[in-house]
Amino acid sequence: ADTTAVAGIITQRGSGDVLRLYDNTAEIFTVADGGNVTLQSTYPVFNIRGTNASATSTGTINFNLRDGNSNNRTVAKIIGRSDGNGGYGSLDFHTAFNNTNIKRMSIDKNGKVGIGTDLPDYPLDVIGSIGFSGQTRGLTQSASSPTYSFDGDSDTGMYRGNGVNILSFATAGQERLSISATGVASFTGDVGVGTGTTMETSGQFTTVSNIKISANSNNHSATARLQLGADQNFEIYHNASRDNIIDVDRGNLVIKNSGSDLPHG
Repeated sequence: ADTTAVAGIITQRGSGDVLRLYDNTAEIFTVADGGNVTLQSTYPVFNIRGTNASATSTGTINFNLRDGNSNNRTVAKIIGRSDGNGGYGSLDFHTAFNNTNIKRMSIDKNGKVGIGTDLPDYPLDVIGSIGFSGQTRGLTQSASSPTYSFDGDSDTGMYRGNGVNILSFATAGQERLSISATGVASFTGDVGVGTGTTMETSGQFTTVSNIKISANSNNHSATARLQLGADQNFEIYHNASRDNIIDVDRGNLVIKNSGSDLPHG
């Protein structure tokens, strides 16, 4: 029809289907009473074909729904877009907030998924916080590539150590701390605890290097202590005026060999 009016109208005033299309005797397309559409085929395909010749062409599926005030709103949409010439594509998923559609998630041409970004750097790239209600699991990995590491610092982090039930921590690709299944902590390298803090352990403490206790590295007159025992009743004590190794309960040092006290001063 060469007119500005509607070219064709089909009206169903009863309860039957509005439209049916057949391929021979097979029903392939139906518009049911009320407007629901069914596409039927052995391997159904629904094509959206754009004619704009561009490396950034887009095609959009809008979800237009009527709200409680009888206003039609686009509450969500999916946009397929060309991502360069030669058959590359990406998908963007939008949802509406306050009548404005906002891009929430993207899948790029390499299959990477971005949440909060349409340029993901990883198979799953999230900009923002993530919450979990269950476990998260990763591969065992190693000190040079920890299971849980940091963007821009991939050889520093946490991983499962050399065996089951061993938790290890690495910096600069080297294991620094390993915690065994029984809770034994083993350090590789020097261990430092900051000024004004206390490090306590109720179990075994193992290190293959030095233990340095200093109240303040720039204040040699400050006091430093190493206290042992459940009641901290054995103490190695240092300050500017004296160095002591004492049994706090007795007030002196007792050294025993095969149950007998050795001479001491």
